[in-house]
Amino acid sequence: MKSIVIIDPKGVISSGGLDVIKRHANYSQLLKSHSNGEVNLVVVSNSAPINEISSSNLKMYSTNTSRVNFFKYIKRTKKILHDNKIETFLLVAGDPWESAWCAALIRKEFLNRKTPIEVQAHGDFAEKNWKYLSFINLIRYTLISIGLRIAYSIRVTSEQQKNNFNEKFQVPRNKMIVIPVFMDLKKLHRDTEQPRKMSIGLVGRLHFDRGLKDFVKLLKKLTKNNRGITVFVAGDGPKLNWFKRKTKDLGKQNKVYFLGNLDVDELQRFWEKIGVLISVAPLESFGRAMREAIVSGVPVWAIRSTGSLELHKQLNGQGIYFIDQNKDYRALHNELETILKFHIPKQLISELINSDELNLIQLIENWLSSVRAVD
Repeated sequence: MKSIVIIDPKGVISSGGLDVIKRHANYSQLLKSHSNGEVNLVVVSNSAPINEISSSNLKMYSTNTSRVNFFKYIKRTKKILHDNKIETFLLVAGDPWESAWCAALIRKEFLNRKTPIEVQAHGDFAEKNWKYLSFINLIRYTLISIGLRIAYSIRVTSEQQKNNFNEKFQVPRNKMIVIPVFMDLKKLHRDTEQPRKMSIGLVGRLHFDRGLKDFVKLLKKLTKNNRGITVFVAGDGPKLNWFKRKTKDLGKQNKVYFLGNLDVDELQRFWEKIGVLISVAPLESFGRAMREAIVSGVPVWAIRSTGSLELHKQLNGQGIYFIDQNKDYRALHNELETILKFHIPKQLISELINSDELNLIQLIENWLSSVRAVD
């Protein structure tokens, strides 16, 4: 059987939890059904907790290597592919750095050099301010062209991201394909007519490059004079303790709950608790949490980014509002109360779910097209 192999040297898939693994099993099932059983999906991850997952839909192997020992990962991946007689017709790299480099070396040492490599670039790496968010980003920015040159094709999540890559990195437009991230949004859909409480939510990695400082500034304005706002934070990260210190003295009437990383069922209950999602990431290329919020009937209050602007356009301006940090606390609180009263139209939710389903089919057909190119 022909295989599409996902190269995962940093264990992003295996450490993402059961929901992520189920999603990839769904990918493999669809690959088989769309190829008359000729193509399946294989994941080779570094993660130790999952030694091997085998099902009728997905083959998942672990190299049991660290996140930084890429040479050992490459060596063990080659052995896995050889020992299990995996016929690799496409390598998929989850990022244009370590994953792409590993894919290139695996192809050079073990596979047919004509085997295509698809590089997935889901971040807004070409946005002018991304490289200044951290020293690591600056290094990655200088090295990104290596991974992009390796690629047979590059998957981006928006037209704006495609334009940025073409302008900043001179990537030919015909080398890139726009396929937004599949999110299985229909699982999150709930009744939108339920009244929403004076509560706000924050979802994602707790780090300064996700706009955490701006969120704290906004929160202090919103909670001024003990307005009685409840805050639910879903996520974890290196700035968790900093965040807790900054939000512990917001007044007796205001409460902050830190929920950690949530699975799908827990996330559904999270959306039921909050009235408005706050999105303050300065460089959001797609906006996964924003889409989950809308489908769950929760309006979004966001700063302007590629992701929020794209979603605002897709929704014809409904359900997503933009934050003006220059407003005083009274104006911001009044705006929050106005947003809380907005109900997401059911037709809009249906359109977003249908678009999500089309993204999945487009992803599968894109992979199969690359496989056919090798035949």
